[in-house]
Amino acid sequence: LSNASHDIDVLEAKNRTLKEGLKEMEALQSGYDELAEQYELVVEEKEALDEQLEATHLEREAKENASLMEAQEARDLFESRLKEAVDDLEELECERDEIRVELGRVEAEVIKKEAEFEKKQTEFDS
Repeated sequence: LSNASHDIDVLEAKNRTLKEGLKEMEALQSGYDELAEQYELVVEEKEALDEQLEATHLEREAKENASLMEAQEARDLFESRLKEAVDDLEELECERDEIRVELGRVEAEVIKKEAEFEKKQTEFDS
C-alpha cells in the first residue's frame, strides 16, 4: 500500500511537472504569437517602405537623393528589426520544440507509471 501511495505521489509530481511544462509552452506560444505579429508588421512596413522608395525614385530621382538616402537608412533599420524578429522567432520555436519533446517524455513516463500502478493495484486487489 505504501508503494502504491508512493507511486501516486510520483504520478502527482509528474502531473504537476506536466502542467508546469504546459504553462511554459503556453507562455512561449504567447511570445511566439507576439513575435509573429511583430514580424508581420515589420514585413508590411518594409513592403510599404520599398514601394515608397520605388515611387520616390521614379518620380523625383534628381531632386530626392537626400530623401532616398534617408528612406534607405529606414529600410535598413526595418530589415535589421526583421532579422532580429526572425531570430527571436526561431529561438522561440526551438524552445517550444524542446518543451514539446520534454512534455512527450514526461507524458510517456506518466503513462508508464499509471500502467504500473494499475498493475500493482490489480495485484493488490486480488
